[in-house]
Amino acid sequence: IALRELVLTDTLPDELRYQAGTAKVKLPGGEEQALEPTVEGQKLTWTLPGVEPGEQIVVTLGTDVLANAAGVQELVNTANLVASDVQGRAVAAAAANAATVV
Repeated sequence: IALRELVLTDTLPDELRYQAGTAKVKLPGGEEQALEPTVEGQKLTWTLPGVEPGEQIVVTLGTDVLANAAGVQELVNTANLVASDVQGRAVAAAAANAATVV
């Protein structure tokens, strides 16, 4: 089904800090463009346009690894997505992980 609104939330681990100005979004059929999230502490949130079946949106961002990561062997960042249909009902949810060896 077509999805009309996507809300992407990425709560960074305490060992990472978002690098302001680094977020980029590639929308279906478009060029990569800067799109800053709403930032509340470690929580980053983007409200993205919908997608048709088979389309994808790619979001990238930069982070700094903080000194408190010294004792951590692997950092795992998980982003969550909630999608709504044309009536505004949440119809899908997904999560994606990225791991970094420190």
